[in-house]
Amino acid sequence: MRAWQSDGGRDVLDAEHDAYQRLADPVTCRRRVVFVKPDYWLIVDDLDGASSHQIEVAFQFAPGMQVSVGPQSWARAQTPGGRVLWMLSVSSSPVQTSLTCGAQDPIRGWTSSDYGQRQPAPMLAYAVQATLPWRALTLLVPDSEGLAAPPPMTPLFDVVGRPTGVTFEPPRRSVRLDGSAIVITG
Repeated sequence: MRAWQSDGGRDVLDAEHDAYQRLADPVTCRRRVVFVKPDYWLIVDDLDGASSHQIEVAFQFAPGMQVSVGPQSWARAQTPGGRVLWMLSVSSSPVQTSLTCGAQDPIRGWTSSDYGQRQPAPMLAYAVQATLPWRALTLLVPDSEGLAAPPPMTPLFDVVGRPTGVTFEPPRRSVRLDGSAIVITG
């Protein structure tokens, strides 16, 4: 773990691992999770290395969740009780969004509550073949009203095309990376 910060407006976890350093093309993975209280989460995944890699950022849901992918690759996950979570991933290069549940080849979209048992469950994945360094921002927005459309927002990018944050409309609120700092406005 690199850092942990918490105050009245946000929690920030910053962690990385270098488990892939023994590969021919070493990769360092860094993840920052920002909880902008009490509204949403932003997950920042940075992969640092020197060559092209197949990259996948995946989210496994529980059995019984209804997950669908809609316009602009927004995903809508709904619990049996009607609560909704909106998800969107933007990255340095366009990702392919896929939804899998109970697939056999390859085995994907399953959960297990006990040894030897498995249940089909939705798995959302964002995948890309990309040259490193590479960054993805994944936005998670809870929606207790179960709206039919995602929140209006605009992703922010730096001059080299890396995503650096998001701005919500209305009201104008944003969270962005500024070097190693997380800046929240609005």
